Amino acid sequence: MHSISLDGYSNTRAKASKYSVSNTRTTIQLLLEHGAFWQPDEARQIAQVRRSLLECEPDVTLEVVEGLMKHSACDKQTIHQLVRTPTMKEHLEPFARRFVSMGYEIRTHKKKAEDLKTRTSLSHLDTA
Repeated sequence: MHSISLDGYSNTRAKASKYSVSNTRTTIQLLLEHGAFWQPDEARQIAQVRRSLLECEPDVTLEVVEGLMKHSACDKQTIHQLVRTPTMKEHLEPFARRFVSMGYEIRTHKKKAEDLKTRTSLSHLDTA
C-alpha cells in the first residue's frame, strides 16, 4: 500500500467524506484483511498518504489508522510518522482521545497549552 487515491472526489473546498471515498476504503479494508503490510521505503511515501488523508474528513484517517493497527499492517513508527505533523494533529483533534487510547499523542503544542490553562483555571475554581 503505497498511496491512497481519492477516486471520484474532486471538490477541493470540502473534505472528502467517508462515503465519497467508500471504494478506496473498501479496497484498503480488503487489502488489510488479506495480510497487506505497509512498509514505506521513503518518507515521501508517508507524506503522500498523509496529504491524501488530509483531503478527507478526520474519521477517514481514524478508520485507516485503526485498520492498520488492528491487522498489524505496519509498525508503530510508521503510524507515528503518519500522524506526527502539526497539520495532521490539528486535523485529528476531534479524535484526540481515541488516538491517546491507541498510544499516540496527537495534540499540538498549542492545544496542550490550552488544555493546561483550562485545567489550571478549573483547579483554582475548586480551591476557591
